[in-house]
Amino acid sequence: MATKPLAWKTGSFGDEGALSAAHRSKLAERFGIEDRQLIDLSSMLAFALNPKTFIPCMATYRKQQRKGALELEKIITDLRLAEYKLKAAEKRLMSLHINYPRTDIRPEDPQETYASMLFEARISVQTVLRSFTRSATKFGVNSTEGPDKRKVRDNRRQLVLNQVFRFWASIGRPVTITTAVSTSKRTGPLVDFVNAVVGFTTEPQAQLNGETIWAEIKAWKTNEKRFASVSIEDKNLDLAT
Repeated sequence: MATKPLAWKTGSFGDEGALSAAHRSKLAERFGIEDRQLIDLSSMLAFALNPKTFIPCMATYRKQQRKGALELEKIITDLRLAEYKLKAAEKRLMSLHINYPRTDIRPEDPQETYASMLFEARISVQTVLRSFTRSATKFGVNSTEGPDKRKVRDNRRQLVLNQVFRFWASIGRPVTITTAVSTSKRTGPLVDFVNAVVGFTTEPQAQLNGETIWAEIKAWKTNEKRFASVSIEDKNLDLAT
């Protein structure tokens, strides 16, 4: 069973859509669905599997923006501390003279060399600090780190399954599953149908466990209710005007 993002067969599909005639024939025979209806599903899946379809999660992007701003502020704080420490080191070094061993190979005083390096390091830190401080107020910044792998959600999977649920509801089938009393295993015609479609649209062929499908069903139903309430509010506004 899949526990990570699946290898979907993405691409720009032709008139046939994402499901071949052979795929539709197998689905029609197994689940008692007319081919003309499966052609509609094939088109819906083609949309979900098109590389140009918008997939990135805006919530993830906003989190990356917030994290980026926080991380940049931490860098600025570190640089300010580094500037202060380097300046303090320069001042301390001015009141010291280290008696380095004399050699004929090295005519210069090593302390002068190191003092110069300290000065250059502080100037470099100041330059970067000014640039980053300006960036924090003038430019957008976002973290490039990936999301927590424990919370990774396969957005392509979500979009594909949403099309399957919408199609299943459109042909009068209940968007629900069965839970076995003895094992608590999620089963039912929709689970079988989802995995049949997933198998046809992944390479290598994959399957989803019932819990994953149930979680996606609940999320889909929540979104459907939200969209329905918005539509009702829009109608009420139209009537009021």
